[in-house]
Amino acid sequence: MPKTDICTNFAGGNAVDIAVSGEGRVRFRADPRGGPVALWFHFRVRQPGGEHLRCDQVIDEHYFGEVAGDTSRPVYRRAGEEWERVSASEFDRDHRVLRFMVPCRGQDTEVAHCYPYQPADWERFFRKRLEPVGARRLCLGRSARGRPLEATQAGAGPTRVLLTARVHAGETPGSYTLEGLIGRLITQGAGEVSLRIIPFIDLDGVVEGRYGKNAYPVDFGRGWDGSNPRPEVAAYREYVAAEPPHLAVDCHAPGALHPHFLSHTMLPEAPANLRAQMRRLVETIAATCATSPATALDPGMTGEHHDWYEPHGFAGSLAGYLQARYTTLALVLESAYHRSTAGVLLTPSDWRTLGEAVGAGMLAWLRGEAQQAPTQGQE
Repeated sequence: MPKTDICTNFAGGNAVDIAVSGEGRVRFRADPRGGPVALWFHFRVRQPGGEHLRCDQVIDEHYFGEVAGDTSRPVYRRAGEEWERVSASEFDRDHRVLRFMVPCRGQDTEVAHCYPYQPADWERFFRKRLEPVGARRLCLGRSARGRPLEATQAGAGPTRVLLTARVHAGETPGSYTLEGLIGRLITQGAGEVSLRIIPFIDLDGVVEGRYGKNAYPVDFGRGWDGSNPRPEVAAYREYVAAEPPHLAVDCHAPGALHPHFLSHTMLPEAPANLRAQMRRLVETIAATCATSPATALDPGMTGEHHDWYEPHGFAGSLAGYLQARYTTLALVLESAYHRSTAGVLLTPSDWRTLGEAVGAGMLAWLRGEAQQAPTQGQE
């Protein structure tokens, strides 16, 4: 009988200290790869040889955040089939191991922390949704590993909206949410917005299977005020400077157990009118998201989070830089990996719906602000 083989040598692959036992059990841990913390994993099992694969994920000192029982639900895909969640998981606190069963049915199977999303997925989305509306691509430069850094532009409305994702490479829910955001804004915001889209801030990390949070030497989400030495950040800053955005949404994913929420931190020197605009924007978006248990934002976590940005400070983050430099109303949207605030087990369709709701809220806010603006000749 062929021996079971575990492979991570592909786009997005990540797992280390892999051990395969004779009874169809795989033990592994997520590899931090260039940073102090780990969360993302993705591996392929060849010739599993049984109906089920018993997976033991070691939760070591590098694991980011908390883990608990059935909240963390990894995903799997048998050869030629679609991705889906495992039916259950269990956290062994004594041994610090997350255990779950994968129904491989003797077929080659992939296993991942969450639904993967690679540049090939973006390419499919671009051809299906953006190419037909005349979107164009721009090459902004090269990544540290020589990969082309691309931005996409669509629409010709007066309000410029910057949409970004994958500041932290392993935060795949953000990419699906980004798709929903784009879809809503290009279909219902025609003539109102023009989109500037950077789908993969840390492109190298996405392809090379890094989680990416707090990556050495500087997190991709820090040092935007000039201290980050990465060529990617320099290229993105130059791109943004050419046509500064009025609105921005940076799509992330939080810790493994966190729900959806919005971060809308304001700089201490932000004027009162900007604070009032941000408050109305967030309230409008939250109201549109609240219509579904799969998309509702967590009210306890939606808010300002100055302490998250130390020691670099909020002004050095992407959202803070945009706010400080261009008075952009910049939001950070955190899309849950596994469950929504209401406990819904999430799929890519749910994340796209979340993005659509956020986009609908942005458009509703824009239209409301336009109605409040004084007409020509008014005092």
